[in-house]
Amino acid sequence: MEDVVNPVAISDTASESAFHLSSDLTARAAEKGKLRKKQRTRAAILAATARELERIGYDELVVEHIVASAAIARGTFYSHFKDKTEASAAVIRYYFAMVRMNRPRGGGHLPVKAAIRRSNAFYVQVYAKNALLLAGREALMRDCPEIADLRDRLNHDWAQMVIHDLRRRLPDQYQSQDPVVVHLKIRAMIAMAEETLREIFLYRSKSMRPYADSPDLIIEVLTDYWHNSLYVMVESDAP
Repeated sequence: MEDVVNPVAISDTASESAFHLSSDLTARAAEKGKLRKKQRTRAAILAATARELERIGYDELVVEHIVASAAIARGTFYSHFKDKTEASAAVIRYYFAMVRMNRPRGGGHLPVKAAIRRSNAFYVQVYAKNALLLAGREALMRDCPEIADLRDRLNHDWAQMVIHDLRRRLPDQYQSQDPVVVHLKIRAMIAMAEETLREIFLYRSKSMRPYADSPDLIIEVLTDYWHNSLYVMVESDAP
């Protein structure tokens, strides 16, 4: 059966939930009527940290960059965070929370490929919008192993959702398979997808960076890869 869901509509829907963290944090810091002064100050520090991570990266970041961007006194920064690592970790924790909050849900009613495409559209667009920030995340994990644990938890939860969907759509094929093998296969696919996005949007390697201008192509390639690797046994796209 043909996929009757309009892929453009799927991408548009994902675009609405894709976010740019430093912009969102900057907007939150400006919400004077909704936050108390202490909350606004903390939000301003987080927003400034996110902007500076994008501008110069984690390794070059110093507290002076953050306080200058936030237009606050140095002492004010230290009343909220002990150092740049703690502030940067708070930003990345906020990023993971935003991914969890905004990622597509309720795809069980969609045809298989449309559901996969919707998820890929969200993750590709979020990665593209936050690539510079995520460069800082990679460096931060050296000083803050907690961030690696958070990323692992996010990917583990994603894998569990995929396993649940596979067992719902293909009970005969997947109920009998070793769950450890299925989980590892999905985690390997997540890792390969992440590395592809890093090559395109973060490392911008010579042979991969041209694809940054073709996000729809990236979405379709990843969608075909996930669909053919996991759902190839589906005879139709009916949920």
